[in-house]
Amino acid sequence: MANPWEMNWAPASPEASSSSAETPPWEMDWSASQEPQTPKTSTSEAVLQGALTGAGAGWRDEVYGASKASGLPEWMGGFRAPFGAARLAAEHFSGEPGEATKTYDEAVARIRERQKNAAEDHPIAYNASQIGGSFLPASKIVKGVGTGATLAGAVVRSAAAGGIIGGITGAGDANGDLTDRAIGAAEGAPVGVVLGGAAPVVGHAVGKGISAVMNREGTAGTAAGKVLNALERDGVTPANLQSRLDAIGPQAMIADVGPNATQQAAVIAASPGAGQQTIRAAIEARNAGASGRVTNAVNGAMGGPVNYGQIESSIIQRRSNAARPLYDQAYQTPLPPIPEVQEVLNTPTGRAAAARAARLSRDEGIPFDPNSVRGVDLIKRTLDDVVSMGQRTGRNNEARIIANLRDRLVDAVDNHVPEYAMARDAYAGESAIRDALQAGRNLFGDNISPQQIGDQLVGMTAGERDAFLQGARAQIQTIMGTARNDASRVRQLLQKGFNQEKLEMVLGPQAANDLMRQVGFETTAANTSHRVIGNSETAARVAGREDLTPGSNGLGIRDSFAAGGMMGAARGVGLKLLDRAIEAVQTGRQKAIEGAMADILTLQGPDRQRAIDAVIRAAQQRDRSGTLARQVRNLASGAALSGSAPYDRPVGAAALDLIGAQ
Repeated sequence: MANPWEMNWAPASPEASSSSAETPPWEMDWSASQEPQTPKTSTSEAVLQGALTGAGAGWRDEVYGASKASGLPEWMGGFRAPFGAARLAAEHFSGEPGEATKTYDEAVARIRERQKNAAEDHPIAYNASQIGGSFLPASKIVKGVGTGATLAGAVVRSAAAGGIIGGITGAGDANGDLTDRAIGAAEGAPVGVVLGGAAPVVGHAVGKGISAVMNREGTAGTAAGKVLNALERDGVTPANLQSRLDAIGPQAMIADVGPNATQQAAVIAASPGAGQQTIRAAIEARNAGASGRVTNAVNGAMGGPVNYGQIESSIIQRRSNAARPLYDQAYQTPLPPIPEVQEVLNTPTGRAAAARAARLSRDEGIPFDPNSVRGVDLIKRTLDDVVSMGQRTGRNNEARIIANLRDRLVDAVDNHVPEYAMARDAYAGESAIRDALQAGRNLFGDNISPQQIGDQLVGMTAGERDAFLQGARAQIQTIMGTARNDASRVRQLLQKGFNQEKLEMVLGPQAANDLMRQVGFETTAANTSHRVIGNSETAARVAGREDLTPGSNGLGIRDSFAAGGMMGAARGVGLKLLDRAIEAVQTGRQKAIEGAMADILTLQGPDRQRAIDAVIRAAQQRDRSGTLARQVRNLASGAALSGSAPYDRPVGAAALDLIGAQ
């Protein structure tokens, strides 16, 4: 069955002869009655002809003629066109036009006559259906070129598509040889480029307008949209806003998330109004709770407050209670002659230590006997002092040698007097706990490295580690008790140098991370406070002064009177009142938006979810608006291309003729 554009849709009745060019209306004699002319085509046929012409992009007559010239059966329809074109090409290059050329010319003439009659008899129906038919080639070309994700991309792609379809249609409409068709393409393509490039811009504006009307936002929606813009500049999306806030801390607010969100809060805090009060009240209330939050975090990780002096006194008392009875028992035990003891005491260091011990014993008013357990114990303590002094002053080799002498002396007595060993063990246990308490207090010292802390902890008992932790807790307590801004001082202490690494060694990774997470939040909160209400004081004073200063826009009433008398003064009064009314409405809406923004930026705890939901709704609303705008933009591009394609060449030819370049 033949395709519709190949069929002869003309009525069976003989065609009425008529002039190809009718007399213009302004040249006709309307005084004389004229016989109405009978249309050569029906309205339905004109619609069909226009649609087929548009769908063929100006090439319907050539395709129809080539199909007829193929000589193949009618039922093959338009698939015959390539074969017909091959026959026509063969006859053309042979220089001897034949049956195919004759059939082609006759078929093309019939189709063009049919198109001409339809356009003359029913111009509106024909042209409208031609525009509609043009959607088919236009849509294919637009699909091939693409619509573009952005407005700029859409303009470029639509202009390219317009140039392509304008050139194709212009070449198809230009009946003649290759030169004529090239001229037709050159006339149609620029118009297609211009219209194609302009269509997305117009469509985008229309789409935005429709979107604004259909998705009109209230004060809350506008406020959430502005906060959303700031968050996106901070690299935060509605999808990860919740996780970002959770990472900061349970007391985090959207104003903490990034510098742009913080800046929004600072601007509102500097402008008089309800929004300013909301932001300042929220941040000041959070600042007031900083000390309590830090204290709770420290207590959770390191235990509650401790009394360092009381703990140390308790250790000393326990040590005395445990060791004194054993020392008294050991001192009463006779010490037999021991060669190892004599060897140590006969060394220069041993003699010096014995002499010093004797002097100290006499200072105490106690008799000194170097051959007794008490006398040897006094010599041992004197050697302890010498070893400790050597270690502190860097005389490590001397300290090592003397420590060996001391150990030989002690081991010899232990073997003969077990009570002495028991007394020293009791004393040493509590002394080690006291040493651990003192070491813990020095945990955050700059001169103590993590390696040194690790070495100390390795040899500690459970009791010693507990004392070490209490010493560290006491140091933090001292800082918090003496600092004017205790939370700030603790933050600075724990975040300084290797202190976080030291905490992990003492508390374990999880407890240390929990504590440092709270400390990190307090740092963020302090930075937000500084930027929002710390830096806004000057700006707030400026804004407040402007708010209190009457404006002086336009001419005053006196100037208006001077310029136009009483009528001028009346107009001046009216304009002043109108300006103030408009300004009041605008200012009121702006302040309402700022108040809603302040709530979104500063909500905390369970209420914070309402702020997150508002931002998510704003993003969804914008996505719907953007989708609608893109759809209208693409529809406008397609409509402009398909609607203008049949007329690109006439417009282009007229333009060239106008500038004398035809």
